[in-house]
Amino acid sequence: MKIDKYIEEAVTVGDKNGIESLSELQKNIYIIAEAEISCDMDGIDSFIEKYNKKGVLEASVAYSLIGAIDIAKGLKEIAKALPNPSETVLERTNSFITERYNYSYESIKNYVAKNI
Repeated sequence: MKIDKYIEEAVTVGDKNGIESLSELQKNIYIIAEAEISCDMDGIDSFIEKYNKKGVLEASVAYSLIGAIDIAKGLKEIAKALPNPSETVLERTNSFITERYNYSYESIKNYVAKNI
């Protein structure tokens, strides 16, 4: 299966059946996509509200796996501080996610290629 197709399918299946229906690799793809969409559209608060501490920690792991260490650290810090994370950390992490700081779609593709 082509990598782009695999990524697309992970997001489609996750949207349709929920994150728990996905394999570990698919979950990592999906949670990154969800963070990107949430931060782009409504801000990181919407992502936190939807996924709570567990999901934020899962996103932290997923971002670390694609090499986005600053985002991973920010998400981990947010999760540890919930329900009252620092506004500064929220804003910085949201900005990093919307900017795709230190990662790109190619980073996700490379991660998938190594783990498929």
